Amino acid sequence: PLDAVELLPATRQPLSSLAELPQGPIESGTIAILAASVDQRIKAVDVINPWCDFPRWLAQTAHLQDHEREPLLREDFLKKLEPLDPVSNVSKLAGRKLRIQMIGGQDKSPMACLERLAAAAPEGTCLERYADPMAHFREGGRNPHHSWMSKQLGY
Repeated sequence: PLDAVELLPATRQPLSSLAELPQGPIESGTIAILAASVDQRIKAVDVINPWCDFPRWLAQTAHLQDHEREPLLREDFLKKLEPLDPVSNVSKLAGRKLRIQMIGGQDKSPMACLERLAAAAPEGTCLERYADPMAHFREGGRNPHHSWMSKQLGY
């Protein structure tokens, strides 16, 4: 899946044609939300199944083996993670373009975590829910990543 952040300086000219950072696996959606929460130059963010709601994510994700999970669920560790959780930061993107694509049927990004992020997202966020990756492919193909981003930024 692709996640993208579009950077525009005050001149409203793109840093480069369709300059996109980061792009890659689902954890880059988490990075994109965190970066946009502290950098006002980021005008639009498009994420697919970002890691979020860390207490629940750590408890449920398939990324961890059971023996790895226990120390990560300690209250002192979770307290340190809280400032880095997109659920705690997504509201800072108010007034900017944000699309959160939530694809079910994947145990690496539990849907309950994504729904918590959606609930914390600012008004005007584009929320797209898909039952599974095939539904995303079928339905999402009508609004591909670059088309959505280009439209938001007036390209």
